[in-house]
Amino acid sequence: MVPALSKGISELVATIMMILIVTGVGFGVFLYSMGYYSGVTSAKDEANKLNINIIKENYIIADVTFNLSSSPVALNVTIFNYGPTNLEMSSLYLNGTQLAAFSASPARISPGEQGL
Repeated sequence: MVPALSKGISELVATIMMILIVTGVGFGVFLYSMGYYSGVTSAKDEANKLNINIIKENYIIADVTFNLSSSPVALNVTIFNYGPTNLEMSSLYLNGTQLAAFSASPARISPGEQGL
């Protein structure tokens, strides 16, 4: 009787070990994928926050003047911010091309104010 009992116990132990190994590997894959996807999700969340802030930027170019008598030619742009967020102005684009000669310190225009 003892040999049949030990044969049954070894099959039971083998089954439990297989279940534990498969569960451990599956849990490891789950933890790895959660870490990977949480990084992707946080990057996507940051991009969405930036896009939301861009959508909230509401401004109008109130005045543009050129001073042709100065060397180099001076360009004065007045921008009015009527949106709920601050505007951060650090570069100037004309027809989709950044003006290389634009030299100004980054400006911050608060809501309801005009500047630059």
